[in-house]
Amino acid sequence: MKVPETEIEHLGSYRYFTGTDTGGAPIWSPDMAQAATVVNDTVGELSVVWNTYLNRWLMTYLRGGGNVVIREGLNPWGPWGKPIDLVTQVGFPGLYGPYMNPKYVEDGGQTIYFCLSQWGPYAVYWMKAYLVKG
Repeated sequence: MKVPETEIEHLGSYRYFTGTDTGGAPIWSPDMAQAATVVNDTVGELSVVWNTYLNRWLMTYLRGGGNVVIREGLNPWGPWGKPIDLVTQVGFPGLYGPYMNPKYVEDGGQTIYFCLSQWGPYAVYWMKAYLVKG
């Protein structure tokens, strides 16, 4: 969904992605019931940013099962690539909230930084990942 920042408290201002037209442009509707699925997965704490190095959108989220994954996409509405484990429960049990910010990159976007929280013991980490073009 999308909404102008000045209208965030007004539910009637929200527009929901419902699919694409024959040219691939997104179609938006004020009817939430018409919203289309963008990623078919169990998604928590979603973060999406544009990455200039890959020339793609990046998505991070806590996946059902507890690992943080990263995906790349051509548009915010997809299609999205397969999820790749970014941080696992093995190294950081109880993790959540893998939030990216497009301001925090290096090497033209090849290195990304993101916050990552952990429940026990509670802590917030500043993490980085190196992206490789495939």
